Amino acid sequence: MSKTPTETRAAHIRQYTLFALPEGFALPEDGEAFESFAVFAAERFNRGGLVPIVRPEGEGCATIAFSHAGRKDRPVLAFDRDVAHRYSLFYPPLNCELMYVDEPHRLLYVSPYHPSYEGVLADILLSLCGPNRGLRRLPLDLNGLRTLPPHLLRPAGRGYPWNTVGLRGVTVRGVGRNPVTAVMTWEADAFDAFLCGECAREGTLLAASLRLWPAFSPRIHTVDLSNHPKTGGGRVRAAIDPAVLPVLGEFLRASGLLEEAPE
Repeated sequence: MSKTPTETRAAHIRQYTLFALPEGFALPEDGEAFESFAVFAAERFNRGGLVPIVRPEGEGCATIAFSHAGRKDRPVLAFDRDVAHRYSLFYPPLNCELMYVDEPHRLLYVSPYHPSYEGVLADILLSLCGPNRGLRRLPLDLNGLRTLPPHLLRPAGRGYPWNTVGLRGVTVRGVGRNPVTAVMTWEADAFDAFLCGECAREGTLLAASLRLWPAFSPRIHTVDLSNHPKTGGGRVRAAIDPAVLPVLGEFLRASGLLEEAPE
């Protein structure tokens, strides 16, 4: 009997901007390249105590993170019991810039601590593969969720690295003048009802919340998809880890939700 999966929202859920890796991109394998990479990152961030982390996460996938001190120290109230006196401690906060590289699916997930660092992270990554490269934001065609074939939702041995994909909620902007934006959520998987037209289908899908259950994983991951209102680039909000990283990339590619323009 198969074990029932658990659905949890891990503490390290973050929002990521979605980019397309350029053709031929590959992380270097020698340590010398990463040493110069760390120096370049420290210069671009202009931060003291920068600690770069580059960790392989399987074939063609990697985590790249930079932890560093913030701009302003944070005050914390303390109490001296001996003299019954209150005072303040000041310490530098620890910020973390985070990127996930998925080479097989040519995807990059960027999650800066502050939005102004998004371009800096892209420049730092491109320093690994040459200055003449470029990163493109990848918008998401969420209306494609309405035409997903059933075999993608429940592969049942068709070779996809996930067990099921479920629909948790959608945000829909209606049609006509002064359209109404509606948010619909469900306790159970609503894909069948949504695809059969039992729910409101007219309008543009602005956001969707999915339940993605990777194969050989005891946990169902909640993945929220949307597009940035200003840049139009795709955004993914999820707890990305080595188990879900390649599975998420495979689903985004196989589902046709990526609006990738030619290079």
